[in-house]
Amino acid sequence: QWVREMQVYTSNKARDIDLQTYHNGLIWLDEAHDTYSIRRKVTQLRDEEKTIVSAWSNTKLNQSIHIDHCIPFAYWPNNDKWNLLPSTEKENLTKSDRVPSKTRMIEARSRILDWWQLAWTSESEKSQFFHEANLSLPTLSTSAHDFDDVFDAMQFQIYGVRQRLQISEW
Repeated sequence: QWVREMQVYTSNKARDIDLQTYHNGLIWLDEAHDTYSIRRKVTQLRDEEKTIVSAWSNTKLNQSIHIDHCIPFAYWPNNDKWNLLPSTEKENLTKSDRVPSKTRMIEARSRILDWWQLAWTSESEKSQFFHEANLSLPTLSTSAHDFDDVFDAMQFQIYGVRQRLQISEW
C-alpha cells in the first residue's frame, strides 16, 4: 500500500523511481517504538549544558522528558529523527495517537527547527537526518538539505496521513 501511495506523487513520477527502490524504502520499518537514539542525544546535550524544551510548548524539560512521535507510531511506524520530538509527559500522553493540528504545527515550527538544529549538528548526524527524511517524506527532494524543507514536507505528510486514515487532531 505504501509503495502504491508513493508512486502516485507527481514528484516521484518525475524522478522515475523504480519499484525496487520503493521496496528498499520499507526496510527501515521497525515494529518497536525506538526512541533510544533521541534520548541518548538529549542526555548528551544536557551534559553539554544545553537547554532542551518541548517542541509543543517551549516548556523547559528537566528529568521527565518524553519523546513524541509527531505522526503517531500506531498509524505510521516511523522512528526517523525528524518524526521524534522532545515533549513533556503530559503533552505526549494527552496527544496520544492524534496528529498535531495545522495551527499547532505553525506555532511549533520554530521550536521544531531549533530542536533539529541543536540536535543534528555533525555532518554524519545531518546526513542521517536528511537521508531518513528523503526516504520517508514523499514531497521532499532527494537533494534537500534544509531543515525548513523537511518541516514543510512533514506538514504535508501529517495532513495526508490524517486525511487518508481519518485521524483526530490534537
